[in-house]
Amino acid sequence: MRVQLFDKDLNAVSDKVIGQDREFLRGPKEPHDGPLKLEICLFDEKDIDGFIKYIARMRGHLPIATPQKVKAAGRLPKDVQGFRHFIVNQLGVQEGPAQIIEMLRKEGFIFTSLDLLEDMGYPIGVSSIHRKSYKFMARIMKKAKNPVNDKYDPSILMGFKGNKVVAYSGEELLSENKYEKGLEKEIKVPAKARVKFPPYLLQEERNKFRAEMEMLKADPERKVSSFYTRWLSEVAKHSPMEVEFPRSKDLPDAYEKGKTVYQVQEARRNAK
Repeated sequence: MRVQLFDKDLNAVSDKVIGQDREFLRGPKEPHDGPLKLEICLFDEKDIDGFIKYIARMRGHLPIATPQKVKAAGRLPKDVQGFRHFIVNQLGVQEGPAQIIEMLRKEGFIFTSLDLLEDMGYPIGVSSIHRKSYKFMARIMKKAKNPVNDKYDPSILMGFKGNKVVAYSGEELLSENKYEKGLEKEIKVPAKARVKFPPYLLQEERNKFRAEMEMLKADPERKVSSFYTRWLSEVAKHSPMEVEFPRSKDLPDAYEKGKTVYQVQEARRNAK
């Protein structure tokens, strides 16, 4: 919804766009008896009742609600329907993306990429609009020693972009919210999730490459395999230029003689 407030001379004093459910639930922060303009959506009786109470508080006919600390989220319901309901409700009461991310991390969510989930065989129904510009979180159900064997819950995916948050379940867009305040820090997605592979690299080979990336990152003294050396230049060429690959400063690029993979990547970054 959009809320525009004006003084008696019709000068704008406030203009904000905020999630309607959250605004109706919490109400205005202070009353306003001057001109105003509201852009809202009334889909059902709940929306109508919420709007009536909101206007009454805005005009001073009802007391302004005292802000209350949001209760801890607790454990997520195990059933899919309850899980969806839980997530959508949390989007309505949390202050913004930063608080939502904190809540999700406590429940086992991590930032990953849709490409990684698809490589692992999970069906992804996120629309191309959100897929291109949002960064997504998924819940890990079982952590494995080998990261390529981690088990995810594909029933819910959370996307973030600035002050916007979307929730997907398969192809269904469960919720799309916009908050007053966006994220102050850049979202960092693990390198293994941002890697993109040439189309001819088999799934088994992709998993093997990701696994070695993790092992080399954890152990700087580990010996690099011939497989990793063989494909590093090719994978780096297809991946986003900001992805940092272990040992890229030491291994020669397969396409540009006399340069390391890291040097070729750095040239790409500087040329941008």
